[in-house]
Formats: sequence, C-alpha cells, structure tokens
Amino acid sequence: MDGWNTIMKIAQIVCTYPPARNGLGLSVFHFSDHLARLGHEVTVITTPAKNRPDNFVFNHKIFRPRPLLRFGHAALLPLSAARLAAFDAVHLHYPFFGTAEWLAWAPVFSRARFRLFIHYHMDTPGLQGLAAWAGAAAKFCQKKLFSSAQGITCASLDYIAHSRLADLYRVRPELFREVPFGVDGQQFFFQAKGASTGEILFVGALDQAHYFKGLPVLLSALVRLPGVRLTAAGDGECRSDYEKTAARLGVSDRVRFTGAVSAQRLVSLYQGADVLVLPSINRHEAFGLVLLEAMSTGTPVVATDLPGVRRVFHSGREGFLARPNDPNDLAEKIGLILNDPALRDACGRRARALTESKYDWEISARRLEKIYQNGQI
Repeated sequence: MDGWNTIMKIAQIVCTYPPARNGLGLSVFHFSDHLARLGHEVTVITTPAKNRPDNFVFNHKIFRPRPLLRFGHAALLPLSAARLAAFDAVHLHYPFFGTAEWLAWAPVFSRARFRLFIHYHMDTPGLQGLAAWAGAAAKFCQKKLFSSAQGITCASLDYIAHSRLADLYRVRPELFREVPFGVDGQQFFFQAKGASTGEILFVGALDQAHYFKGLPVLLSALVRLPGVRLTAAGDGECRSDYEKTAARLGVSDRVRFTGAVSAQRLVSLYQGADVLVLPSINRHEAFGLVLLEAMSTGTPVVATDLPGVRRVFHSGREGFLARPNDPNDLAEKIGLILNDPALRDACGRRARALTESKYDWEISARRLEKIYQNGQI
C-alpha cells in the first residue's frame, strides 16, 4: 500500500457482535478494538443487537443495518459495493451466510471494487433445516468468494489444512496467514489455586447453534467421576434439554447451570475451577477462545483432539487432549488433573505463561495491519 496514508479505513463484517457473547463476535471485537487503538478508523458491520450492552466500551463505529432476510445468524445485509469501496480494507468474518454470498457476486453487478479479505473462522458441518440449505448455497458460492479475496486469515493453519479450504490451501498456501486470537491478561488475571475443590467448568452457549460444544459428552464423563461437580456457564434454548440429560444420567445433583454470567463472574468461575473442559465434537470448533481465558487465570484445560484446538496448548503441559465423543477418555484426562494437585498447579502456571508469550491481541492486530497495508498476504 505504498503512498497510502498510515491511517486506514477498515470494515469488519460479522454475523454476530457484542453485546452478544460468543467466540466469533468477541474475537472481532478485540481485533477491532486493537486496530482502533493503533489509530485506524474501524467500522464493524453486523446484524441488529438483541441484548443490552454488558460492560462493553466501543472505540470504533458499529453499523447495524436492518437485514433484507434473516434466519438465526444468517442474514442478507443491504450493503452496496460503492459503500464498501470507500474502505481501504473490507474483512469478512466467515461464515456469514447470506451476506457472504452477496459479497461473492457483488463485483458482477457493480463497477465498484473493494479490497476483500476473509477470516475463516470455521467449517459448518451438521447444519439442519434452513441452516443446512444456507450452508449448501454457501458451498456453491465458496469458490467464487475465496478466489476474489486478496488474503485469507485464520486462527490456526492446522485447522485450515483439515477444513473445507484444504484443497485451496494446498494449491495456494501463500494466500493464507495465521492470526491467532488473544486474551486480556489483566481482565483474566492469574490467581494461584488453593486446595482442590473437585470443580470442573464448562463455558459455552446452550443453544442449537452451539450444539457442537459437546456438553452431553461431558455429562456422560461426569458419571465416571464420582464426587466431582460441574458448573455449566451459559444459556440458550437447549438448556432444559441438557438439564434433562443430567437427570437421566443421575448427575443432576452435581451439575449447576448458572445461566448467562457477567464478565466479572466469568473470571471468578475460571479462577474457582480446578479445570476448564472444552468437549467439542466436530470441526465447528476451530480454536476455543475459552481455553485462552481459563489458561490466563491459571486454570488448566482439557479439550478434544480436533484440528485447530489441539494447537492452542501442549497436551501434558498446560492440560490434556481427549478423543472427541469419548466420555471414558474425557473422564480419564480430567481425572489426571483432579487427582494430582501438584500437576494441576504446574499446568496452571505454564498455561498463564503460554498466554503471556503467544496470545496477545495487540500483536495479532499488528499482523492484520501489515496484511491490509501490503494489499495481499
């Protein structure tokens, strides 16, 4: 971008955004926040908010146009190519069914051109109903969309190598760059553990869109961990189903469903747990931001051995990896930490050190800055 001003106008396009709390929206919030701190003019283009703000302070613009069509997180936003051409960089956070397909075909119907970058957050296997139809339409447009991008970013190249973009990655690896997520070490501050409490923690939305988080697998693992208590932080329309599953398995007296929690409460839950468990079951899970949050507080983690997720930490050092959809193996890995307080404390200290050395939002924002400035990856 030789000869351009240092300050850039950047558009981030995403299907969900705070005050909604989920990994996709939160990651874009932190990217946008830190790009704005670097002096850039950032505008987030997203869907209308359904919730009230929860301690979020925005240092960037947020544009929430009324969708022409909307179903869940899928929405067709009325965006003109001419408007997008006014930005120095347009960064689409994929998947965003409806809007992504429009961006793929926009150059066909308009002379206006915009510099498109794509952050590939995850594949979308296992969609049902109208969501499955949207996914099929997206797959049809995917080749055109990604071939028009000047660069594709991702949180993990390991995930990309096993994703639906694997063929493109093999043919054009230079198109891709890894930009890891980060964590706020001051918000999620370290706290040394006391005596073992036998408390394990699950953090995630309890809705159909996040079925892949694998809470039923964790509930089954809990049967194999007598005396251990589980706190499930999050809410959604599937909560009652999970409560019924816990009752059917005979563990409801050892499971606490907190509902939605504030940011401050979440920190205390991380700090009070012996281990954070992310039992995701398929490629819908590409990273696991909750892993970084827990690790930053000094809490060890157990996660499933999935592409992307398995590269967030080192199994045996900051926590352990378990086989997906395997309650027995999950229970065994959780037990390794619960039954050895010294190991728990060592994993927690190493977890905090890893987040300090590798997962920094400012560093990731500067990587994005260079990608936008260079014009291509």
